[in-house]
Amino acid sequence: MDPIGQQWDARTYVGIGPHPSDPRALAAAAEIIELIERRRLGSGAEHVGSTAVPYLVGKNFVDLQITADPEVVPLIADALLARGIDVQEITSATEARQHALTPWARVEATKVTYPGLPLT
Repeated sequence: MDPIGQQWDARTYVGIGPHPSDPRALAAAAEIIELIERRRLGSGAEHVGSTAVPYLVGKNFVDLQITADPEVVPLIADALLARGIDVQEITSATEARQHALTPWARVEATKVTYPGLPLT
């Protein structure tokens, strides 16, 4: 028996949603959270949104809430971007933009360095 709300026509499985629950979202979120916490890039990360609830209909991307000091947020975003993870910056209640790598950052494989880091 399909979970409630998951009787799907395959032709509708495009775009942001709604989509059936995908168990891979939980694994993906756990992997990214482990990366963030292992590198101590932030003070905490949590899987939030529809994909955090098994069997809940939602969109087809994983939302993470990362708690960190404001000056560390671009470094976390750069590290995720270097690993091929799509990073969106929420700019208002209705808008978001794609994160762009910090201009003075350099990426080698998945390592990000900041050789031209401006002094404050």
